[in-house]
Amino acid sequence: MFAILNNLNLKLATLVLLSEHFEKWAEPFYKYGPMGLFFLAVIESSFFPVPPDFVLIALAFESPEKSFYYATICTVGSVIGAVFGWLIGKFGGEPIVRRIIGKEKLDRGKNLLGKYDVLAVAIAGFTPIPYKVFTISSGIINMNLPKMLIVSFFARGGRFFLVGAFFFFWGQKAKDWIEHNFAVFTMGIGVGIIIVFLVYYYFVKRKKRKAKT
Repeated sequence: MFAILNNLNLKLATLVLLSEHFEKWAEPFYKYGPMGLFFLAVIESSFFPVPPDFVLIALAFESPEKSFYYATICTVGSVIGAVFGWLIGKFGGEPIVRRIIGKEKLDRGKNLLGKYDVLAVAIAGFTPIPYKVFTISSGIINMNLPKMLIVSFFARGGRFFLVGAFFFFWGQKAKDWIEHNFAVFTMGIGVGIIIVFLVYYYFVKRKKRKAKT
C-alpha cells in the first residue's frame, strides 16, 4: 500500500511540472470537440501520456450544461482505451511494451498489480498515475479483462463525472480551482478510493474469518 502512495506522490510532483506541456499537447484534441475528447481518452488509456482532463475541463467550461455528456464520452473512451492497453500487454510482449512505457514503469506496474490486484487499477484510474502503465501491465499478467474493465469504468467514471459535476454546479469557480489545484484534487480522490478499498477488504476478510470459525 505504501508503495502505491509513494508512487502517487512522485507522479503528482511530475504532473505539476508537466501540466503546462500537457495543456499544449491537449490543445489539438480540444479543437475537435467531443470527438477529440473521445479519441484522447482512448489513446491515453493505452499509450499516450496526456490526460484527457484538460480537454474535458475546457469543453465543460464552455458548456457547463453539457458537463455530464462530456464526462460520459471521456469515460467510455477511457474504458475502450483500457481494452487496447490490455491487448497490447497480452499480445505485444514485454519487449514491445518496454518501448512504450519503459522497463522501470512496467516492472513497477506488474509488481503493484500482483500485490494489490484491482486496487492498483482503481487508484491509477482515479489519480494522475499514468493509467496506461496499469492497463498494459494487466494484460501482461493476464488479469481478468471484465474485472479490470468494471473497475476502470467506476474509477475513471468517478473521476470524470466529479469534474463534470464541478462545472455543472459551479462553472467558472470550478475551472479556476481545478486548474490551480489539479494534483491536489486528484490526490484527494485517490486517498478516498484507498480508504474505501481498505474498509472493503477489512470487512471481506472479517467475514471470511467468521465463516471459517
